[in-house]
Amino acid sequence: MATPSPRGSAYMKQLKTLLTECKKKARRGERCAIFTEVESAYKNHYKIPHYSFNTSDTLSANIGIQIADIYDSAESLPQNVLVAAAYQKMIDEVMAQFEYLQQSKMALTVEPYFCNGEPYASSAEMLLDLLDFHMYFLPTQSAFGESIPHENHPMLEKTGMMVGDYELVVNDVFRIVHDIFGHASYGYSFGPIGEDMAWLVHSRMFSPLARAAITTETRGQNSWVNWGPHMRNRDNQLIPENDSAWLAPDQRPFAEQKIFLMPEYVSGVKVYLDDEQRVCAEEIIGWDPYISFCKPKEASRHVAV
Repeated sequence: MATPSPRGSAYMKQLKTLLTECKKKARRGERCAIFTEVESAYKNHYKIPHYSFNTSDTLSANIGIQIADIYDSAESLPQNVLVAAAYQKMIDEVMAQFEYLQQSKMALTVEPYFCNGEPYASSAEMLLDLLDFHMYFLPTQSAFGESIPHENHPMLEKTGMMVGDYELVVNDVFRIVHDIFGHASYGYSFGPIGEDMAWLVHSRMFSPLARAAITTETRGQNSWVNWGPHMRNRDNQLIPENDSAWLAPDQRPFAEQKIFLMPEYVSGVKVYLDDEQRVCAEEIIGWDPYISFCKPKEASRHVAV
């Protein structure tokens, strides 16, 4: 199989220039132009509002730890009607995003990366590859939690789409669209803050019900990886980077795969059954992913599913 381009001085200079331009665009509230048309057209086609992405802050250690603890203590509830509905809605919309992408001017050649480590050293390197209409993805079989997943896990559902001899599962497709619309379009990194911002911007491409599930799959899992028990000492304090017990990003374990919904003050979405036992999702108007974290707002927008 092909391997990533060599990292010579000219190549690294090109990466630096590309990332700098993406960061400038992000500060102006813009995205890398090549993705803007696809995302806007997708939202218009499915009548998804074009939300603003203004936030008061970014992810702090305090919030990251709290989300990690919620994820760590949560029980997996695949049979729960609210959880099952949210995950199915997310899967339907993930597949729609990928199919729309492949029918657009941004159609990609995707390729599983079976070598050791991650396929890209940074989100900027991934973006450079995407601009050549190619993308590596880490196959689910190499990166799906530390525990043995249940055979009926919804993210392991086969899609029927083949890349050579490899059949994509839903989780592969999700990671592909998330890396594109969450990371590459704004140049967000794969670090703790970059991952949280990628969750925030990509979640705005989903309906409220699907957004509840994507929050577990991204914000919940990433917070556990970066702020979970393995990153703390016996006193439950974060291990400083200069401590020998501190784990570098490539040494941190993947989160255990769990199927549940994060609290509404984490996702910004309230999911419930109405009087007719229909699954409904309400976006919490005025919710902020950082300020509102410990001050949940009353939901005021209703979306019946």
